[in-house]
Amino acid sequence: NVATRAECERSPPFVADSTLSTREVPIALHPYYYVPSDASAVMVSEWVYPPWSFDNFGQAILTLFQVALMTNWVFIMYSGMDAVAADVQPVEGANGVVGAVYFVSWVVFGNFFALNVFLAAIINAYDDMRREADGSMFLTAQQREWANMQKIARNAKPPRPLPPPAARWRRPLFAVAQHVAFD
Repeated sequence: NVATRAECERSPPFVADSTLSTREVPIALHPYYYVPSDASAVMVSEWVYPPWSFDNFGQAILTLFQVALMTNWVFIMYSGMDAVAADVQPVEGANGVVGAVYFVSWVVFGNFFALNVFLAAIINAYDDMRREADGSMFLTAQQREWANMQKIARNAKPPRPLPPPAARWRRPLFAVAQHVAFD
């Protein structure tokens, strides 16, 4: 038998405190808790919801983002595993393994996605810096000069010798024109 929220607010469960025999302390399932409204001998408590929930779309997206960032994700997982329905007191392990598998898979895939976005941003920034510096952002002036000379030497090609003409009468004239004295 599961109590509704109204039943919990009317008569919260109490247990005697071991340090003070006249004082009673409220009981709640983890991570749900009671906040005492005054410090008198008889404690009047109110039910407090955790700061994360799936009650509406905005809160659900924020909660899933918080789980993906691994901020208190274990407590959120326990809340999800204990959730029964809206305005119904949670039951420990109500969703069992299904809730745990959902949250663990969300952490794995959410972190994978977040890591990919983070690395893509870093690689994009370095690529932009490399393009602006023409690939020489980490080189000294002498190293840049040497790299430029290597590019010039790589691109410089010696002229290929021309093949001799096919006609026999043109070959002697071609040999005279190609002689070193005419350079």
